[in-house]
Amino acid sequence: MRFYKSDYINELSLSNKIGRASWGIVWVVLFRYSPRRAFGWRRFLLRLFKAQIDDTALIYSSARIWAPWNLEMRAHATMGDCVNCYNAGKVTIKEDGNLAGYNTLCTASHDIYSDSRKLIIKPIVIEPGAWLFFNSFVSPGVVIGKGAIVAAGSVVIKDVQPYAIVGGNPSKFIRIREIKDHQKDGEFKEGDHGN
Repeated sequence: MRFYKSDYINELSLSNKIGRASWGIVWVVLFRYSPRRAFGWRRFLLRLFKAQIDDTALIYSSARIWAPWNLEMRAHATMGDCVNCYNAGKVTIKEDGNLAGYNTLCTASHDIYSDSRKLIIKPIVIEPGAWLFFNSFVSPGVVIGKGAIVAAGSVVIKDVQPYAIVGGNPSKFIRIREIKDHQKDGEFKEGDHGN
């Protein structure tokens, strides 16, 4: 086995790099220090950079989004304080998906078996009603199932089934989440776990 400086080549396009540089300036000057409740303003800025953001989605000012054009947030989706959304690939947060503070979504990695350390990009999907508690990490290609719960401080490296509660590093199945009260749309009944 030999170790030496790799021949890594950045495969991202010039337009991608220019877009990220432009967004970085906008994030620092207009987004990051906007008033806490200025959700509409931040949605507007993200949409200028081709993000797909529902009018009811909430993005907090300290959230760090790498590439807005790779972000989709549907109705009532929330991205909390200091979330790090490293979305070299697509990140989709569906209806009522909730990212608590300090979570990291990472859609990119490198092929560690390649001299050139080829970039690997895979999307992340947060299904409706899923909730990621504080300071969790989600790996490239992961789908967090509908209504699932990711415990604080978890490292999620594989898909989470609907209504599962997972936790740990790496995250492991704990139990199925049973909804004990009625939702406003009447979708759930006592003891229902969404199957």
